[in-house]
Amino acid sequence: MGTEDAKGRVGSLGCTAVSSVFRGKHIAVNLVIIGTRYLKDSGMQEAYLGYIYSGLEHLYGYAGYKICVCYMMAVKKL
Repeated sequence: MGTEDAKGRVGSLGCTAVSSVFRGKHIAVNLVIIGTRYLKDSGMQEAYLGYIYSGLEHLYGYAGYKICVCYMMAVKKL
């Protein structure tokens, strides 16, 4: 977690996931909700999170996040 602007109104969360053994128990969603609540309680007006793994949209969607930017990663042997 951190602030993203000089006035301290925009915060961010890092990618959040749990081991496959513990998936399906809403642990990651709850961590995101708790982190988001912390940002709000700290005076943030907006929160962003970044991730590069596909398939996590639903996880963050449960916590109320919507996609605003999509990343693409590619590889090529030279």
